Amino acid sequence: MPADARGAVADSAFGLLALTTELKGEALALIRPEQISMIEGHVAGSGNLPGRVVELSYPGHETLVTVRPERALGPAGPETILVRVPGPVAPHPGPRSRSAPPADR
Repeated sequence: MPADARGAVADSAFGLLALTTELKGEALALIRPEQISMIEGHVAGSGNLPGRVVELSYPGHETLVTVRPERALGPAGPETILVRVPGPVAPHPGPRSRSAPPADR
């Protein structure tokens, strides 16, 4: 997802993300689906990304959740994000939820 690198952090739709190398300017934040957690409901201003669950897939040991963010992630940003949730429990399509950034940001 698009981000704005500012030294040791990048400002993204998930808030500030720690960088391993200092950068400045436009950047692309690569966040793996298993690094994102799902939280039902919505709490504004917490650095989380509000959206709606649009699809679920359960291949057996985890649930893949496709979320459509409520706001655009920039002109180069994805229309949906993929979240990996352990086991078969996950929000059903339709309700508002929020996706939390990686815990070690």
